[in-house]
Amino acid sequence: MSMKARTERGSIHIRKLNLILAVVVVAISVVLLISTFFANKKFKEMYEGTENYITWQQSAFDLELASDYLTEQARLFVMTGNVRYMENYFEEANVTRRRDKALDSLRKAFEGTETFEKLEAAMKSSVRLMEREYYSMRLAADIYGIDTACLPVELRAVELLPADTALTKDRQLEIARSMVFDDTYRNQKSEIYEEMNACLDGLISETETAGTGSLHELRWILIREQILIVIMIIVVGSVVIITWLLLISPLLKAIWHVRTEQPLPVVGSYEFRYLAMTYNLMYESNIEKREHLVYEAMHDKLTDLYNRSGYEFLLKNIDKSSCTFLMIDLDKFKHINDTYGHDAGDKALQRAADKLKGSFRSKDYICRIGGDEFVVIMVNTGSDVEKLIFEKIDAVNESLSHPKDNTPAFTLSVGIAFGDKGHSLKDADEALYEVKSEGGGGCRAAE
Repeated sequence: MSMKARTERGSIHIRKLNLILAVVVVAISVVLLISTFFANKKFKEMYEGTENYITWQQSAFDLELASDYLTEQARLFVMTGNVRYMENYFEEANVTRRRDKALDSLRKAFEGTETFEKLEAAMKSSVRLMEREYYSMRLAADIYGIDTACLPVELRAVELLPADTALTKDRQLEIARSMVFDDTYRNQKSEIYEEMNACLDGLISETETAGTGSLHELRWILIREQILIVIMIIVVGSVVIITWLLLISPLLKAIWHVRTEQPLPVVGSYEFRYLAMTYNLMYESNIEKREHLVYEAMHDKLTDLYNRSGYEFLLKNIDKSSCTFLMIDLDKFKHINDTYGHDAGDKALQRAADKLKGSFRSKDYICRIGGDEFVVIMVNTGSDVEKLIFEKIDAVNESLSHPKDNTPAFTLSVGIAFGDKGHSLKDADEALYEVKSEGGGGCRAAE
């Protein structure tokens, strides 16, 4: 069977498979939609129950917190006489009223139940306990000399016992403190708390019991939905995998490789593999030509160093402040050309280039920017390498001062500029000019 026939047969099989999978997906979607409707209904019931549960728990917390707050403020006032604590007490009792609001919230849900009636009775006992706190604060107000006109209505209405007013201030203060700190006060408060907590636990327990049935039903609905979702995922995943493997993946890989200028992977059908191989041949040929052109455009053919184009490109892409620049000229290069011929001049240039390449690091850039003009860019260096540069140039000049391979002796003149000193290439050029004016064959750093 030909490749074309096998491909067509496979395509028909894929279409049928996709049709079957699509029908399964639609059927599962309908069942999921119906199940989701009931789950949403049950969830709404659970959500409302949870919201109520949170509200009632917060109300229970507020009951105890507000009662503790009132006790704390009453005690602080009796102990210190600071009017701010008295004001806090009555602001909570008359304005904030967290206990009353919490009780009203619970009343909406549980009014009429035996447990709530017990809670109301416990709250009434708590309110009666406030009368003891009123008396203690009223007595303390007299002790601390607080003007009666400044007292809240509740405290002004309290009548102190003559027996208490006849006592000394210290004894009165002792009685006032005792009324909110003694065992009687603590025991009454503890009994009220225990009764309140028992009632609150009962109310919350009733709520939890009511929600258990809904939670059980919702659990089974969710289990069924999970099973359907898993089946849906498997089916949809199969469709995605088939589509991905046969269509999308080869295309995406090809696009990515084209965008990143990489050869295409030779995968997929015969036609795609043929296309990929054809593209790769063109790509490899283009890369070779482009690399060759770029190299030639930026390098000097004679010395294989960077040429002026390469040099200008480097200047645009380096941090000059962290580089050291060496401007270099061959001494008496015109004399070599005139006396020994241009071939000797070319060999002198090649010899100088080889010496420079052998004297500096591989990461340094060495450029030929003119006839006998060279530039060395030492990256990541500063003025601390000045002595090292002088030693390198001296060694190069020592070697070049001896004839070799029919090349006459010559030397180099070098001007140095340090980027970390704020020098520019012009400074290096000026330093080179000074060396040349002194006869050449040396090295000078810009000041």
